[in-house]
Parts: sequence; C-alpha cells; structure tokens
Amino acid sequence: MVSQPTALQLQQQVDHLMRGDSLSLHETARIAENGLPYRVFTAVQNALGLSTARLGKLTGLSPATLARRRSAGFTPAESDRILRYARVCSAAVAALGHDREAAREWLDEPALALEGRRPLDHCHTEAGAEEVRNILGALEHGLYL
Repeated sequence: MVSQPTALQLQQQVDHLMRGDSLSLHETARIAENGLPYRVFTAVQNALGLSTARLGKLTGLSPATLARRRSAGFTPAESDRILRYARVCSAAVAALGHDREAAREWLDEPALALEGRRPLDHCHTEAGAEEVRNILGALEHGLYL
C-alpha cells in the first residue's frame, strides 16, 4: 500500500515546484489524486502574479467554487488543473534563468510560437500546456521560436 503524502510533504513538493524545480508526472498525479488545500491555489496565484479571479478563470473555477474550496479543498480534477499551471510556471522559471519576474512576463505576453496567444491562455488543456512546456524547453536550450 502506498502512503499518502502528509500536509508538510505536500507543501514542500509544491514549494519546490514554485521555485522552478520539476516534479515527475507520477509525483504530480499523486498530489492531485489527494486533492489540494486552498493554500496551494494561493501559492500558484502568487507565483504567477495573477488575481484570484484570473487564475480561477484559467482553471475553470467560478468565484462560488473558490469560496467553497477555501475550507473544503479542491477535488482531484480541480487539483490537476491547478497543478498544470504550477508545472508551466516551474518550467518558465527554470527556462528563464530562475528569474520569476521574467517567467511571469513571458507567460502573460503574446507568443509568436503560439500564433499570438498568451502562454497562460494556451494552457486550458494538457495538450496546450505541454506545447508551452516544449517551447520553454527549446528556449532553455537556446532555440528561439
């Protein structure tokens, strides 16, 4: 039987992710399966420099749902969507020299490689988020797209 991560372990993993470290898909899935506490949403929001309303809209969470999740925590599906943005943020921080402000700016500026769409707006699906992470990987290796 696999043990569930403690609240402290969960917070440490998310903190590492927000600093630009990566988590494996296995680790990410385990975290999402358990549901996230609201403080992780706030950490992702702060890392991306977004308002609650904007991150809520990006993740498909209405203001009423966000209000309920403050005490109840997020479902696995909602947690997965929040972690999608956390992983993209982590990739941007890593690709842009661990410069959090540069990562925020890049994610919120129209990108030629995305036909003028903002990378954050392109992450509504996992396929879109993967495309953004691939572009960031190319940038990290010196390719300009």
